[in-house]
Amino acid sequence: MSFISNSDAGIVSHVTNEFTKKFIANDYIIDSADTGGNLPDGGTNGATYRQPLKFRLGKYERAIVRVVALIIADADCDLKWKTTVPTAATGSKFYGTFGVSALPATEGTDAVTDGFANTVDGSATGFPEDTITGSSDGLITLKQDFVYVNAGTSGDVAFEIAQNTNNAADLVLKAGSYLQYMIF
Repeated sequence: MSFISNSDAGIVSHVTNEFTKKFIANDYIIDSADTGGNLPDGGTNGATYRQPLKFRLGKYERAIVRVVALIIADADCDLKWKTTVPTAATGSKFYGTFGVSALPATEGTDAVTDGFANTVDGSATGFPEDTITGSSDGLITLKQDFVYVNAGTSGDVAFEIAQNTNNAADLVLKAGSYLQYMIF
């Protein structure tokens, strides 16, 4: 255990040097009929973003974060996802990498996408919206690792997911998907 002095916020924080994990215990279903019962207020259908994995980050705090999402997608609805951070403020910083193993291609091989997001100065926004579309049903695995240095606005760090096209077919964030973080 250690104490971290945060002169910008005028506080001293106790840091346990341990990760906290939030996970999906039961399959998280997204569809046009809201079968999973998780449509947020003001949402209209399966294409409305949900935030199944999130945590609160105070102003001037920093966090190391890992997201692992196991997703069963239907070719009729596909999916979109993004990771958001507290309302961007001048001075926030975001450094991260992600990897996606997408729907099986017709040849039977995965389409793999790797990316890097780096906002050193200015207003960090997290990983921007990305979509995955395919001509077949299948398992998608997504992994993100990032460090976020927050500025003067507290808020949620959230993994958001939705159907790319509203459809009755289920998009399922599988049980065992998780978000792991350490605030320091």
